[in-house]
Amino acid sequence: MTNATNTTTKCPDEEYTLHQHIRFNLLRHRGVVSDIPTLQLFKEFTTALRVADPMLTILPYEASKQHYSSINTSKQIQALDAQKFHKFFRSYYQRQLYYLSRFFHICTALTFQDLTAHNSVAEWLDTYQYYVKLCPSQHEEMVQVGGLCYSNVFMHHEELKQVIMKHPIWNYPDPQPIFDVYVSNFIADNKKAKMLFVLAEKSQQDKVVEFFKQVYNGSPKAYPNGSMMIFIPLWDGTSMSTEYRSKILFNHDNFNGTQKAMCIGGLQDLNNKITLSTGNTITLRELLKSFPASPGMSRPFLFQQVEHNASSEIVMVAYQKADAAFIKHHQGTLESDIRRIIANGEVRIPQCRVLYRHLQEYLIRPRPICMDP
Repeated sequence: MTNATNTTTKCPDEEYTLHQHIRFNLLRHRGVVSDIPTLQLFKEFTTALRVADPMLTILPYEASKQHYSSINTSKQIQALDAQKFHKFFRSYYQRQLYYLSRFFHICTALTFQDLTAHNSVAEWLDTYQYYVKLCPSQHEEMVQVGGLCYSNVFMHHEELKQVIMKHPIWNYPDPQPIFDVYVSNFIADNKKAKMLFVLAEKSQQDKVVEFFKQVYNGSPKAYPNGSMMIFIPLWDGTSMSTEYRSKILFNHDNFNGTQKAMCIGGLQDLNNKITLSTGNTITLRELLKSFPASPGMSRPFLFQQVEHNASSEIVMVAYQKADAAFIKHHQGTLESDIRRIIANGEVRIPQCRVLYRHLQEYLIRPRPICMDP
C-alpha cells in the first residue's frame, strides 16, 4: 500500500486542518556527481518543500520517534547541525557526505503530486538531478535487510516483486509484509559492485528475511522469473568478515561479468506460454534465455538476462560485452531463430525488431525505481 495516510493534525497558527502524513524516498539519478555537503542539500530541499507548503512539517523518519520534536519553521531548518538533522534523515552509508538520497517523513496539506510538481520543489529536483517516489509503506520506516548476490541492474524491480509475492511460500495473512528492492553498491575491501538490496518494514523484517533465505538459497530449483540469486542477510546486528564480503563480491562480479544490453520490440509478454515444435510449453522468457551461445562466446547461452523494461513495452536482453560481435551477428536472424523452434501455427510471436541501445544509454533514462545514492 503506497497511498499517503490522511490524519487530522494540528498545525501552527491554525485550528485543525486535514493534513497528510507522507513517507517518500528521494533518489539521485545515476551518474550525478556532487560536491555539496549533505546537510546543505537537506536545508535547501526542505526549504523548497516549505515554499510549496508553508505549513509543511518535517517529521522524524522513525515510527518510534514521532513524539520527538519536528521541524515546522525556516529558522529550525537553518539551525540544524550535522547531529540534529540525522533525526529527520538517515543516509544509505555512514559516510554519505555529498548526497541526499534516502527517506523523508512529512506532514502536508498538499497531495504528493501537487507538492512535487510545485515550482520550488520541481526546480530543486531538476537542478540537483534527484527524483522522488512514495515509500511502499506509509506506516513506518523501511530498513535494509539484505542483498541479492548474482542480481544485476537490468532486473525489472516491480515485476520481480509481483512474482515473489505469488510464490507459494509467500502465504502471509493480511496485512502482508511490505518490502522493496533497489540497486546500490555492495562494498568489500575498497571494491564495490552494483547489487539488488532488499528493504522491509521495520516491524516485519524478520518475516521478509526468513522468506528470502528460503527462496534465494542458491540450491538447484526454479526461481522467481528464472533468476537464481543468493540472499545475503545484512540487517542490524549482522556481522560479516572482510574476507567473506570479498568472497561474495568476487563471486558476484564473476557471475555478472561486464554486461551490455539491447532492447527488442514486437515481442509479447515474457510470461506468455509458447509451444515448441517438440510439443513442450515454456514461457517466452525461458525461450529467450535458452538460446545456446555460438562457439567462442564467453557464456553458455546467448543472453544472460531477459527482462521487460520499466514501461513493459519492450524486452531488454543483457549479454557480455566481450560477446558483442556475436550478438550483432544474431540480431538479423533472431526472429527466424525463434520461429524455427516454435510449433507450426504458433502465433504468439509477432515480427520482432532489434532496437540498438547500449548499457549506458539505457541507464541514464530516468526510471521510477530505487537507485543507489
